[in-house]
Amino acid sequence: MSTNWKGRRVFAFLWQLLSVNFFYKIFALLLAALSWYLIQGREIIEINRQIDVTLTVPEGYGVKGAATFSKDATIRGSRAHLARFDHDLLEAEVRIVRQSVGSYRVRLNKEHVRNWNEQVSLTVHEPYIQVEIDKLLERKLPIAVLLQGVPADNYIVEKNSVKPTAVTVSGLQSVVAKLQKISTLPVDINGLQKNKSFVVGLAGAELGISHSVQQVTVTLQVGEKKVNKTFSGVAVEVVDGFYASKVKPSTVAITVQGVPAVLNFINSSSFQAFVDVGELSPGKHERKIKAKIPEETVLIEIKPENAFVEISD
Repeated sequence: MSTNWKGRRVFAFLWQLLSVNFFYKIFALLLAALSWYLIQGREIIEINRQIDVTLTVPEGYGVKGAATFSKDATIRGSRAHLARFDHDLLEAEVRIVRQSVGSYRVRLNKEHVRNWNEQVSLTVHEPYIQVEIDKLLERKLPIAVLLQGVPADNYIVEKNSVKPTAVTVSGLQSVVAKLQKISTLPVDINGLQKNKSFVVGLAGAELGISHSVQQVTVTLQVGEKKVNKTFSGVAVEVVDGFYASKVKPSTVAITVQGVPAVLNFINSSSFQAFVDVGELSPGKHERKIKAKIPEETVLIEIKPENAFVEISD
């Protein structure tokens, strides 16, 4: 009983404190909060921020180097005015209005910053910007395929093609005027052993060049690596003759090209060397030696190239 009675007395006392002049007490509390907010809002502070800067030039011109970059700056103002900078980006646009090629020096200040509050001061740490302007040029250039790596052992890239074969590029005149072609980005051919097509981009972005197409198709024709092999002692025959004849030399050496799998299964008897004397009259003549070679091979040379033929009546 004693404990309950004491608790009721404490509660009654607290209630009396709160209920007496209740609305005046609420008003005083709100007034104190408002005063604190006003004092804090008027406090002058500084914060460091970055400004994202964009350079713009007249149509038909471009900027050498980066047209967008950042600058360090210090903003000074009341806490209330600087509150928006906790979440808003600082963006500035610097317009170059002169329509001529050359180098210009401009100063970045608050007039360039979008939606700037005049009650806030701005200090850019390195305010001067060196801008170099050039005319834009557009040209049509052939596309060259850039291969990177090596195919599988005993294989080679026999042929490559690209579609489209040319592209229109645009960029600074000082850059585009020097270009003779546009390369693809590297095509990786490491370990390749069969025909394959690739879709790749084009180089030039690092030079500030834009392309009329963003990607091209590169087709590679891959085959076994070909080697040369010489076959000696191939007999020389005389063909289409109406008279008795003698030929010197009687044998030749024939060099052909092909894949090892084919060359390893042929020999000198697989070839025919001959001299055509069908239109020759009796006497001594020098004629070119011709040859028939196995399929899937390519004739490289015949040694010697000519033969001496003696035709009798």
